[in-house]
Amino acid sequence: MRISQIVYKVDSLKDAVRRAEEKGFLVEYGRKKNPYNAFIYFHEGPFIELMESTGMPGFAKIFLRIFGKKGFVERFEKWDQAPEGPVGIGIQVEAEIIGDIEKYLKSKGILSRKVPIVRYDVNGKSNRCYSLFPDATNMPFYVTKYAQERKHENTNHPNGAKRVTKVDICLENDVFDTVNDMLTRLNLKNDLGGDVIKKNGVFQLTIEGLDGGEKICCI
Repeated sequence: MRISQIVYKVDSLKDAVRRAEEKGFLVEYGRKKNPYNAFIYFHEGPFIELMESTGMPGFAKIFLRIFGKKGFVERFEKWDQAPEGPVGIGIQVEAEIIGDIEKYLKSKGILSRKVPIVRYDVNGKSNRCYSLFPDATNMPFYVTKYAQERKHENTNHPNGAKRVTKVDICLENDVFDTVNDMLTRLNLKNDLGGDVIKKNGVFQLTIEGLDGGEKICCI
């Protein structure tokens, strides 16, 4: 499945983790000290990120704006200010495809920002990938594989959840045709892991192992 990351904004990380654990999910904080996000991993497929904030300092936003990355900053500010609910979805692509996506979006008048992402786990170990964030904040973002893929086959959620089986990408009318056409042209739809649908919102998903499946808004 190419969909690799599901971002869900929460008002209080501590409360969100507690609710998720009460529902039988194993949750891992992004870091030990002052965490701003936490993760729900599965045996395979995409992970869910519970995010209280993006963790981007104010000085970094100013610095990025000065160097022409206003659209990138605006996406993160939108996420920081968003009410609790789904905010973003990441699609994993090969490194060489990043340039093709950037070129296609530019042909449609949409600029994008290539940004390296470095994550640290609770033990302080770093992991890196590269990403492409379109300035259009209601579009998905794109990531390459992390340099060191973590294995989660021993993740056994008490509620029986095995994996995210389907993620439908919800797109508003103004960006639906652009994203749908691009994914088709670049042959990214066959193993996408869900459908691209014209609907207000960000995504809707189903998790295997839960009675009747369950939506992200239930977490």
